[in-house]
Amino acid sequence: MQRAGSARQHTGRPSDPIGPVGRKSTGRPGQLLKGAHHGLVIFSPYWRLGGVQSLLSTAGRASCADLNVRVFTPAAARMKAEDREALSFFIDKMRSSGALVQRLSPRPTNGMAPFVHAKLIIADSLRAYVGSAYFTNSGLDYSLEAGVMAEGEIANAFALWVNAVETPCGAW
Repeated sequence: MQRAGSARQHTGRPSDPIGPVGRKSTGRPGQLLKGAHHGLVIFSPYWRLGGVQSLLSTAGRASCADLNVRVFTPAAARMKAEDREALSFFIDKMRSSGALVQRLSPRPTNGMAPFVHAKLIIADSLRAYVGSAYFTNSGLDYSLEAGVMAEGEIANAFALWVNAVETPCGAW
């Protein structure tokens, strides 16, 4: 049995089984944003300006030239105004730094649209973060949250899942 603090760094295993817990958990997601070269996928149901600013600040990235960003969120009609505003702020910042950004949400099937509740970031299909934190100031900086950083096969499995989930989603 492997102890939490002795995670191995090789393909297919979590690189940090006990992700950020407690204050300032923006570091792990921010690292993915900073290190993405080609593609970035983000799933989040809630967005707040303070959390987005914290995430962008932690990433410390001036240019996102040619970075393909896909953001999966609930449909605009299902989001609070402050979530839509914070998401728009994030997208505007990414686009102004050169990123190509697409917003996606599940399309209704039989009158029902699934609610995006996952909190997931994938960079280049090589590294991923999945956790409990919302992209809000309290979720990223002040709440007790847990998350896992993954590399290799696990991150790629998340990327394959995203490709399957994207089919029934539409841009907005």
